[in-house]
Amino acid sequence: MLTLKEIGYTVSSLNTAGIYQSKQFEEVPVVIKNGHIMNPEILKVGDAILYVGNDPKRHLQIGHVEWIYEVKGTAETVKPKTTYPAWLESAGRWFYRLANGKNAHGWLEIPEKKNPAKKHWYFFNNKTGEMLTDTWIKGQSSWYYVNKDGAMPTSTWILGKDKKWYYVTSSGLMATDSYIQDTKGRGFCYVDKDGIWDGRYLNAVNSGNVVS
Repeated sequence: MLTLKEIGYTVSSLNTAGIYQSKQFEEVPVVIKNGHIMNPEILKVGDAILYVGNDPKRHLQIGHVEWIYEVKGTAETVKPKTTYPAWLESAGRWFYRLANGKNAHGWLEIPEKKNPAKKHWYFFNNKTGEMLTDTWIKGQSSWYYVNKDGAMPTSTWILGKDKKWYYVTSSGLMATDSYIQDTKGRGFCYVDKDGIWDGRYLNAVNSGNVVS
């Protein structure tokens, strides 16, 4: 790992053309091929980049993005500037760039990638900003789930990777120690303190929490 001093901060290069980082900068994954950045959509004008070369006299060089290019075969054309906020894909991973030019972190209610007219809640890794998919996310009091497309489902059953059934409420929160009324009229389903349904239907509920 190569380090240098920049404006009083230590910044590091993690690969042969990585964007340099410090507590004032955000690390962004970059795909390099034939000397070109293949995912220029993750960059914006003004970004600072640390290049690492083979020349022992000039093996480090700090640059700033002034133009954004898109490689098409052997030709390079200036790519129109992306308007933010917007979804961005990098190496098969999804990020959401905010209006201030930074990647989103944590929970955010935003439009779908394919249908901007619809909004859903998504969760972005608190460190990398990558959108999480097909996983449970710990909340303050319980758990939330995000689908394979990253959207948080509501008022539905979830078949976990452990092959057990869980229910998420209208707020997306996993139900625990509660009764869920079956929409097909088969009675009530009880989920225990861990949110797991035992597979049985109850005809009636004398007491307890009923959720929808």
